[in-house]
Amino acid sequence: MEDLFRLRLEDGTALFLTEPAPTHLFGRTILLGDGPADGTDGLVGLPAALTLDAVRVARRAFKEKVLVRNTLRALRAVARSGDARELRAVVLVGGCALDGEAAGMITRRLAELGVVAGCAEVRGSAGPRNAVATGLVLAHVASCTGGGHAV
Repeated sequence: MEDLFRLRLEDGTALFLTEPAPTHLFGRTILLGDGPADGTDGLVGLPAALTLDAVRVARRAFKEKVLVRNTLRALRAVARSGDARELRAVVLVGGCALDGEAAGMITRRLAELGVVAGCAEVRGSAGPRNAVATGLVLAHVASCTGGGHAV
């Protein structure tokens, strides 16, 4: 927090507040919460010993250990040989596909394995969102119409 009305985000951009932040947060690394939904005013101060760099390193390590490893585990599970390298292409959908950092980590790791990966564009307008719901609806319509594809 640079001053009571301005936050410097991790990517270097500034976020201006309409109301002053609580004074105890000045000069601290903070998390942006959901406000009333998480029981805060939207700003959560971290212990002074936690720098922005430490938070960044921890967040990236978490994404690597959880998201990238679980993606590779899931791909090995669906590959016939149990080796994700046999897959030629992978399409990312859902929340991870919307997180540029996570999607980048996953696509870089898959590229090391020779697998092409990218983010979905569901129905030409929804981006990677609603992929599972769209697939379920299309499968249901197809089953009701004798196997034809829905448009």
